Amino acid sequence: MIGTFRLNKGEIIQILVGQEGGINTRSYSSGGGGGTFVVRGANTPLVISGGGGGVDRARSRHEGCDASTNTTGNPGYRSWSGGSNGHGAQTADDGVS
Repeated sequence: MIGTFRLNKGEIIQILVGQEGGINTRSYSSGGGGGTFVVRGANTPLVISGGGGGVDRARSRHEGCDASTNTTGNPGYRSWSGGSNGHGAQTADDGVS
């Protein structure tokens, strides 16, 4: 991502970096990574980046599960398509994922 912002000397910005999602080595689902945010002052967003998706039954990292710079999320590994335009992804057929 690239952005150009005019900041004033002494102005406070906050950079909150999302953490990497975990890997579950017992073949169950693993959680996705956290989003990253850059805000001016207490709550004026400058850049917001969504986190990566979770994974179903994977014991290692897979490229498709990383976050995307598009308005549509990447599909999960052996999973459904990612969410789009701020909406979450589809759940599994069994209704538990």
